Amino acid sequence: MAEASEIREEFAALEEWQQFAASHPAVFDPAFIDRVADQIRASGLYFAFGDEHVPPASVAIDGDNYRETIVYRGVNSRQRAVLEEILRCLGDRHDHSCKIYSPEAFSAFALLLRSRYPRFIGSEYTDDPKLLEAIYPVPIENLLSLSFKSDSFHVVAVNDVFEHVPDIPRVLGEIARILEPGGSLVSTFPFHPAAAGIEKARLTAHGIEYLTEPEYHGDPINPGGALVFKIPGWDILDECRAARFSEARMVYVLSQSRGILAPQLGGVFVLVARK
Repeated sequence: MAEASEIREEFAALEEWQQFAASHPAVFDPAFIDRVADQIRASGLYFAFGDEHVPPASVAIDGDNYRETIVYRGVNSRQRAVLEEILRCLGDRHDHSCKIYSPEAFSAFALLLRSRYPRFIGSEYTDDPKLLEAIYPVPIENLLSLSFKSDSFHVVAVNDVFEHVPDIPRVLGEIARILEPGGSLVSTFPFHPAAAGIEKARLTAHGIEYLTEPEYHGDPINPGGALVFKIPGWDILDECRAARFSEARMVYVLSQSRGILAPQLGGVFVLVARK
């Protein structure tokens, strides 16, 4: 169990994932996933971003959606996976020189980045005049048309947002534009591990066309939630390459020691694309 509960693998294509999945059936076993969660409850976790061991009493596991509920300092399983990939992308670069952007400003994730990286910029998005006034002077950015200069950031981190944008290829193009050469996009989203994603709605000249029952996810600043347009699949890697990223990988992370776990798939998928 110890070896199976510490996995980090990179996949450039669906076929590579299928080979891994065929040779690691245990990671999808609900009983195995629950045992890993029990080990975290008993032992705590190592928080790599803070280089600290976290005792069990400080880790909150509320329910069995482990992707969202293994929480320390307000950061859950998938967000810790993103933080670790950010550290990998930045390497030995000095914290004060790191330029990072994320389209979130109020979250615990954003506050952690801001506490370590003085040049971190977080933003929110709304077109509601009352909300615009309420959150001023927090920057307002639309991922479809970012205001930043080209070649501005070392890392762009996007947590569970891509499913809510009506044009993922356009957003990827904007992110590639604002990244410095060699810079990285690090992102999570509800991931459909099949060849193509699941399109649920599309934006047309006549408004929103719903292809399935409308689905909304929680939004910290918009009480009505955010509409889901598409659950990305492996086709997002081709979309990254078309957007001028030199390489793109889906990174699969399952770690009992770091408290990174998810239901059904066992681990958390993180997109890492380098310009």
